[in-house]
Amino acid sequence: MYDAPVPHRPPLPLLLALLASPACRTQLLDAPDAAATDARVAIPDAARAIDRGLPADLRPSVDSARAIDAAIATDLAIPVDLSAPDLAPAPDLAPPVPGCGDTSGLQPGAPWPMQGYCPTHIGRSPFVGAQSPTLRWKFMTGGPVTASPVIGADGTVYVGSGDSHFYALDGATGALKWQEGTMGGIRAAAAIGSSGLVYVGSDDGHLYGYDLAVGSAVANFDAMSAIETAPVIAPDGTVYVVSQAPLLYALDAMLTRERWATPAIVSGSPALFAGSLYACSNVGPSAIDAATGFTRWLQSIGPIDLCTPALGPGGAAVFPPDAAGVLRAFDAPSGAPRWTFPLGAPAIGGPSVAADGTIYIGARDARLYALDGSTGSKKWTFPTGNFLSAAPAIAADGTIYVASEDGHLYALDPTTGMPRWSFPAGGPIDSSPAIAADGTVYFGSLDGYVYAVGP
Repeated sequence: MYDAPVPHRPPLPLLLALLASPACRTQLLDAPDAAATDARVAIPDAARAIDRGLPADLRPSVDSARAIDAAIATDLAIPVDLSAPDLAPAPDLAPPVPGCGDTSGLQPGAPWPMQGYCPTHIGRSPFVGAQSPTLRWKFMTGGPVTASPVIGADGTVYVGSGDSHFYALDGATGALKWQEGTMGGIRAAAAIGSSGLVYVGSDDGHLYGYDLAVGSAVANFDAMSAIETAPVIAPDGTVYVVSQAPLLYALDAMLTRERWATPAIVSGSPALFAGSLYACSNVGPSAIDAATGFTRWLQSIGPIDLCTPALGPGGAAVFPPDAAGVLRAFDAPSGAPRWTFPLGAPAIGGPSVAADGTIYIGARDARLYALDGSTGSKKWTFPTGNFLSAAPAIAADGTIYVASEDGHLYALDPTTGMPRWSFPAGGPIDSSPAIAADGTVYFGSLDGYVYAVGP
């Protein structure tokens, strides 16, 4: 938790009242142009950040904070040292992971803030995962849990269920912190933004933005069609999400403004890197300009039923296999083909990418494949007892955590593909694992439970 003291700043209700006062407005209007404009635009976010004790880098700027302080001082007649240094940001609990690109739109320090760990969907954690198949706790929901958990900076686990509820759980104990209901099942992972909101889609056609601390829905976008895939957050806070319409939306952080929408994008969570979104149209893989929604390139190879690509080594965009089971990699900037590999079966979960460039992907033939990310050649396969429908998670030591519909979570050696251990859940697992800072691995099961295994 961030617990840095905030000197002389009053609680949020008083702060908001002060910010609405005539003296405050006058002070802001009299401030230097840049600082006043920044402060007027940023007042709500700054007030929320101050009240929650979030790190200083989530507040707009030093000038904005000082303009606000000056306004408060005017009304309270208290001395304020405007020359004092601003609060230092709290330490980043999660070190940068190569291959993720710019993650500044995600909550700082979150050990697993979104599907696939970061916007490029590499599924790779900076932390070592569970070393043994020890059940730490399990939490019962009222429906199947196909959504992958995400983990906040304070260790809170956020996950949705087919029972139409979204849960915030204590990562250490599994105790319920809060829950919120929707009008439809929640099938996919949430995403935790630097905005202080956690975003999640529902079968009721809405994308919700919940306050991290208390769970109230402070943002809501009606896509008018079920949202069955995870949102992606850009560095500037733009939230991208695909509905079943099918439409790919670009929304502002408060979900009040639709920046653009692109039709004919099949269900899946796009990967985001260097200003491009990698997704699938109804005719094949494509790259989309993240700022405008215009198509940069398109490969007409046929539809991919569920499309969650990842960014592989050497600037390759790796797309899940088509109906024939062919996995493909393309040059991300140009769309030129790099390599193909015949899995021989479709895959619902997307690929994950190890630090050495190895691509891991599970298929509907019940096998996990390890492929050379530069050439597409096969390294090894690991058979399970049923379909693999979720992307694997990769720990800092290379261990691969993969869930199977045979009801087991497996920890695999990255060199040989041999299992180090397995953990039996009470039902099939379609939820991708998430790795916490202490190594605990979280996942959901169709038996309705959220599991914590390890560390």
